Amino acid sequence: MCVVGALFVTVAGSSVVAGQSRTPLRVCADPDYLPFSNRASEGFENKIAQAVAKALGQPLEYVWAGTRGRGGFPEFLSLTLDAKKCDVVMGLPYGNREELTTQPYYISSYVFVFAVN
Repeated sequence: MCVVGALFVTVAGSSVVAGQSRTPLRVCADPDYLPFSNRASEGFENKIAQAVAKALGQPLEYVWAGTRGRGGFPEFLSLTLDAKKCDVVMGLPYGNREELTTQPYYISSYVFVFAVN
């Protein structure tokens, strides 16, 4: 069973003074991980990031990094969020002990699909 919640970190400088540009909401995501995210913003986590940025009144900016390489998701978090390269990761297992999470926005189980032949 996979329970996923969004991870939100307070975005410094989110208030805007007249004449100044808004600070972008920097989202760390995998550039090729559909149905979750991709560079073309076709994933459902891309859509959630767009909605959050819109609600905050901030432009959206992505920091792309692979989540499935050596070291897996913990390495992804270490090299991106923990290194302060982004403000938020849209999906991560709920109850993660090292990061702050929101309430889950979906619950799913993993399945293995393969050809019979």
